[in-house]
Amino acid sequence: MNTLAPWWRKPAPSVLGLDLQSSGIRLVELSRAVSGDFQVQTCGSLPCAPGWMVQGHVHAFEEMAQGLRQLIQACGAASRDVVLGLPASCVMTRTIHVDPCATDPEVLAAVQAAVARWLPDPVNDLIVDHCRLDDHDEAGQQVLVAVSRRDPVQDRVGLAEAAGLRTLAVDLEVQASGLALTALAQVSPRWQALSALVLLEVETEGAHLQWLESGELLKEADFTFPQTRHVGRPESVDEQQKVQALVQWTVAQLAAPSPLMAGPWPDARSDAWVDALVVAGSGSLLAQVAQGVRRECAVPVHVADPFELAAEDPRRQGATQTVPAASYLRAFGLAIHGTLQ
Repeated sequence: MNTLAPWWRKPAPSVLGLDLQSSGIRLVELSRAVSGDFQVQTCGSLPCAPGWMVQGHVHAFEEMAQGLRQLIQACGAASRDVVLGLPASCVMTRTIHVDPCATDPEVLAAVQAAVARWLPDPVNDLIVDHCRLDDHDEAGQQVLVAVSRRDPVQDRVGLAEAAGLRTLAVDLEVQASGLALTALAQVSPRWQALSALVLLEVETEGAHLQWLESGELLKEADFTFPQTRHVGRPESVDEQQKVQALVQWTVAQLAAPSPLMAGPWPDARSDAWVDALVVAGSGSLLAQVAQGVRRECAVPVHVADPFELAAEDPRRQGATQTVPAASYLRAFGLAIHGTLQ
């Protein structure tokens, strides 16, 4: 009888991944088939007007809420369960050590005491999360602590509620991107032989680089596009200058000692130990940056296509992509997080 299960078993509910950036909103609805494969129910994007979001903070709540409602309606999304992303600039992460035999209440007390030392803010103004790590050393068991001020989280949850959505979780954007890339490396034939990856995400205001070894984050770095001052004029830098600055920074990062290699060779370059550099994001400079890095270093460079993760559900054949597929990587990761809840 078990062999007939895939024919009649009810599919798992779908989940929305919602990526909010200053360049635009990205929405992906994912479900999982009985086989465990991902299915794209729908996807869509909406550009944000200048000033709607600035450095990860919502500045035009009503306009973004209205745009999100229109996007959900245009996509025909069936699910109302959503996972949201929070930029790393809004979150402080640190590790503390506790006794490996400590109870959950004891760990919570240690976390609260550590946060009180780190930040002067009243506890009601903060959102604190923590998890025990598998790592142990002479100081005890490591506990990862994440702290954010309440405002950026409430803004995102409020936007979701204004659009009729129910928030399942708020994840770090960089972790969502890494999750999507790890899933892509596991299922896509052209990625399965790659375990040491560097992910470069290009956005309007800068870029984020993270080194991943078999899905484990080993190191990360941030880049902000330079600004040139002109008397009596707004700050501006042309696209070619931005591309050149980002390419040079990326190449320099790859030429630094590699965090991917364990051993007695601290001067080994990253580009000798990386299987591929993967470029993603929603910045308009994406293709130019990928071409520039290809010219400057020996690391293979790929532009991410998260749609390789899943075949489109036949009921949603009308779903179309109006922006490059690489810009959906983070939204895919957020939706994948939701399917694992």
